[in-house]
Amino acid sequence: MKVEKKNSFKLPCGGIDKEETNEKALKREYPEETGCEIEALGEIGKIVE
Repeated sequence: MKVEKKNSFKLPCGGIDKEETNEKALKREYPEETGCEIEALGEIGKIVE
């Protein structure tokens, strides 16, 4: 997602609940943030902030 204010790109994000796997959290959070459904095919890396 493009962030106009900082002229940068940002991934949609949210928290992972205690009982969730990374994939389950992604499938829940991504539609909440973007309105789009997704299919997780695999992990490609990590982002450390």
